[in-house]
Amino acid sequence: MPGVLDRAVDTIAFPDLTGLGWRPLGARRDEIAGRAAVTVYYGRRGREVRYTIVSGSGGVDDAKALGQTVTWGARVWTFVTGVPDTMTLVFKREERTVVLTAPRADATFRRTMLRLASFRAGGRLAA
Repeated sequence: MPGVLDRAVDTIAFPDLTGLGWRPLGARRDEIAGRAAVTVYYGRRGREVRYTIVSGSGGVDDAKALGQTVTWGARVWTFVTGVPDTMTLVFKREERTVVLTAPRADATFRRTMLRLASFRAGGRLAA
């Protein structure tokens, strides 16, 4: 299907960000507290972002206690702090926890993170 990759967690597909200049580089699967966590790595001009979807609909952590909540558009996003030189954004997609991570990112990358996280592929990706 246009706008999504051929990889999903609990039927939640990963976005195809090539239209925004980010191409998929690879993927990995981990386990967090008995739940699958799949990460797709994207790259653009020497930068990298990691898009992780955690299976199951329960929360992974209390991200609000770890960072700063931002309202952008109609949604609420949480930027998590604590890892130096890394920007982490936690949000929900179809009741699944999604973690978007950008190594070596500074405050100027915040708007890019929100744009990538809110990508909906013309409505083919549900919020």
